[in-house]
Amino acid sequence: MPAETVNYRSEALGAFAHEFRTPLTAIKMVMELGRRSAEGEAIHLDPEVAAMLEESMDNLEELADGIQALSWLERGKLNLESGPCDLAAVFGQVGAILGETFPVSCSGIEGVSGPWDPARLPGVLAAVIKATSRCGIGDVAISAGPQPDGAIVTISSGQPGGDQRPINADLGFEFFAACVTLEYAGAKVTCERASRYLKIEIELPG
Repeated sequence: MPAETVNYRSEALGAFAHEFRTPLTAIKMVMELGRRSAEGEAIHLDPEVAAMLEESMDNLEELADGIQALSWLERGKLNLESGPCDLAAVFGQVGAILGETFPVSCSGIEGVSGPWDPARLPGVLAAVIKATSRCGIGDVAISAGPQPDGAIVTISSGQPGGDQRPINADLGFEFFAACVTLEYAGAKVTCERASRYLKIEIELPG
């Protein structure tokens, strides 16, 4: 499957609509339980239902924060910093975001730096890595290196050669929001996807 540059903005909106609907459905279900209860009777939620509702509210808050950040980018109200930024330090923060047990390996990140946003890049890369793990085989391999006009970061999981898959909304809103943020920072993002395989190449500007 050839690498392709995706309209990340439109896919982000599609993913947002899908992911927003899921927690809303859970909340509606709890509301329906309340309507069915006897008038004036206290509602005692099953612990699993209560946990589902709490998780749904957290998901909605994260989605709202994400769409707000994209809106600020679109309207020029969110300024991205221009470094200096050390890639090894960035991936140290990425590891803290993902957790010690996340199956990821890195190579070539030492000694690579550039004019990138050190505050936002870790969260953006973590979002891409999580989507890669989910759509691949779990384990994620990361390689990086300098280029004449910047640096390139390759994030992959699985092996190419399976059935081709589209780069679409099932990769998740967080993934596409990260890609949009990278584009605003001047990076180029290309994707290659097959069954249980995803490779993302991020060309960071110099």
